[in-house]
Amino acid sequence: MKKSLLSILTLALVAVGCQNYDDQFDSLNKDIASLAATVAGLDTGVAAQVTAIGAQITALETKVNTLSTTVGTSDLTAADLTTSLAGVLTDIAAVQTELSALDTEVGTSIAGVVTQVTTLAADLSDVAAAQLTTAQVQAIVAVTDQTTALADVQTSLNELLAAEASVNAQVNIRNQAELDYAKTLIDTDGTPASYIINGGLTVDATGSYTAGTDYTAEINALTSIITSVIGNVTVTSASDVVTGTIDLAILSYVSGGFEVAGNFNPNVSVLTSAAIVKVPLNSAYPVWALPNLTSAVGGITLDDDTNTAGVSPTSVDVSACVGCGTVVTAGTTLDLRYAAVNLGSGLPAATTIVGSLISTSVAPFVGTITGMADATTGATGDISINSLTVTTSTFTGNDITLDNGAATSAFGTSVINATGNIKVDALT
Repeated sequence: MKKSLLSILTLALVAVGCQNYDDQFDSLNKDIASLAATVAGLDTGVAAQVTAIGAQITALETKVNTLSTTVGTSDLTAADLTTSLAGVLTDIAAVQTELSALDTEVGTSIAGVVTQVTTLAADLSDVAAAQLTTAQVQAIVAVTDQTTALADVQTSLNELLAAEASVNAQVNIRNQAELDYAKTLIDTDGTPASYIINGGLTVDATGSYTAGTDYTAEINALTSIITSVIGNVTVTSASDVVTGTIDLAILSYVSGGFEVAGNFNPNVSVLTSAAIVKVPLNSAYPVWALPNLTSAVGGITLDDDTNTAGVSPTSVDVSACVGCGTVVTAGTTLDLRYAAVNLGSGLPAATTIVGSLISTSVAPFVGTITGMADATTGATGDISINSLTVTTSTFTGNDITLDNGAATSAFGTSVINATGNIKVDALT
């Protein structure tokens, strides 16, 4: 359909812009051909006539020379002389007649040439008058460029559709029946290689499945080829790494919320964008980071799901997220004590307890931040935030830096308790 529309558009442009040119150029070409034939005929005819007249003049010259030679001859009579002169005069008259006729014919032919040249000039003027304006030419060029661009888009779209399919429905995998149905929606034979889910995805690996089957592997065969979800993603799995890992290895975009309960492996996540992110922190990943996540405008919730025998993360890094809201572990609290936390542009929670903290968010901050140094984890207890305004807040830790000294920056009625250095760049 798109190609047909493009063809119709192109034909319309040609019809509108050039509808008079074919007739005009046909007429012009005919006039040029006629003129060429006339000139060629004139050239040939005149040459033939001039040659004939030249021959007559040569013959006349011969007669005159002969007459001149015989004039002095004693046996030449007056009658002979009269006859010879009469013949010469007759020939001269014939030559003059032919010259006059030639002059008339050449004049007529030249007049015809002039007429044809005038017609040709008129035709050329018509073509010039009908030519496209600069604006029209630019418009046609622009449409041609757009047509080419649309063709390129169509090609890219065809390639995308060949490589990736879509399921226009909510996909639920919460029990055996739903797993079996999901298999009819998503092919796992490699063709297509990946899927977009337009409707949302819910997976619960703790539901009721057929005993004795490796249903986790069956679920992962489906989820591992999903690249994008238009809607929310909710995944529930067991907390242990062996049976709890739901494979979302190529899921990079979620238009709604992305929430995982149970086990979540940040090391293999390629998620770049979601409206809200809520994921667990597991003991299996003490160095925890989401290096690919760049946008979570609704904020990030890091649910500390470490078991009592395990250790909480020693470091948490979401600094790649340049479009994130507040980062919490629950409610309005971020409690990752003894962990080095880098929030990037994420805003600390109203109550934040960490081993150390870096936040480049310029959003206003009101609350309490505590940095807890720990020799075991290497946490320094340092706090560095970049909020433009800080009011009625308390900061407790080692080195404490309030880094924003821009215009209108303010540090009002706040308290700093530091065992190390204090740096406040606020203007007021």
